[in-house]
Amino acid sequence: TGCLYFGGELGYTFENAKADSNLVVGGINLSGQLKRNGYGRAALRGGYLLTPATMGYLALGGNWGKYTLN
Repeated sequence: TGCLYFGGELGYTFENAKADSNLVVGGINLSGQLKRNGYGRAALRGGYLLTPATMGYLALGGNWGKYTLN
């Protein structure tokens, strides 16, 4: 509407990412694994057209994912 912009976004990533770590402290082996299965985002956006080629905006939303630490 005029120079104002309103919108939203939804996103989801189907992934199976993992990170492994091994640490030896005083002869004791410590190991762990962090896994993430899926990652999503939802947000509302509002902005203003500053010039014909530039827009400033704010996004209000959240991210979520399923994490497992072993």
